[in-house]
Amino acid sequence: MSLIHQNRLLKHYLSNMQTTVTSASFVKVPRSWGNMSFVPELHKFYFILDGEGWLNINGHEFSPRPGQLFLIPAGVPQGHGTISDHTYVKYFCHFTASVGDMSLLDILQTPYFIEVHDDMDRVKKLFQDLMNYFKSPDLIAVWKVKSILFELLHYFIGHAGIEKVNLTGALSHEKMEIVVKYIEEHLSEPITMKELVSLVHMNPQYFSQLFKSMLGLSPVQYIHELRMQKAKKLLTTTSLSVTDIASAVGIQLHYFSRLFKNQYGFSPLQFRMMSGTPAKKENLT
Repeated sequence: MSLIHQNRLLKHYLSNMQTTVTSASFVKVPRSWGNMSFVPELHKFYFILDGEGWLNINGHEFSPRPGQLFLIPAGVPQGHGTISDHTYVKYFCHFTASVGDMSLLDILQTPYFIEVHDDMDRVKKLFQDLMNYFKSPDLIAVWKVKSILFELLHYFIGHAGIEKVNLTGALSHEKMEIVVKYIEEHLSEPITMKELVSLVHMNPQYFSQLFKSMLGLSPVQYIHELRMQKAKKLLTTTSLSVTDIASAVGIQLHYFSRLFKNQYGFSPLQFRMMSGTPAKKENLT
């Protein structure tokens, strides 16, 4: 699969990421705060405002300082502790973030911390809002909790950068990659659910659920989306007739025109005319 296709697949994954915040608080840790070695099931944000102590993340030692924001992944060996009565004052939250059966921080590997001295007020406000909405009895506060967590993740990863994208070894990703590659290579042909399921030897119902959990669309919806994207490109970059383009994306002509208009609000010919692309003369509308 090409890098472009891999990136498109990854974007689909990330757009369908599922998150849950399990705790969000502000605390001055006690002198007894410590655990030499454990493997947590939840990701963590630590935003250090004051104090001193230590962290060990997957064998890497840190002495976090005020103004540092840590993003600590689940599932790796960790430890933490105090070194004096001047203990940490910090915001923290614990959360899950996954795509299908893959953890976000297994997919995107980042540095463990960033410096936020120039944005202290902004980051404080995000954590304060996260705490308030997390504790709110309002039913729709859960949406704000998710949106603030996404903003924190966007802020952190945007500043820290991504050291590595790791999708290899994840069985569900490998299976979806096989299916997506097959779809991309056979867009001009009929594609059945039976064919897709046979590629990965899965129960059809489980396959459909897994596909949607990872890409956010059912297999049929995904195929339609790719076909419409290809059709739009052909309409704007070639002089092929609408009939030929319908054939190139594996859709019968009358259904292609209706599907394209439902997707984009214009018929294929109207879309082509707006793009200014010359085409063969045809009577379709």
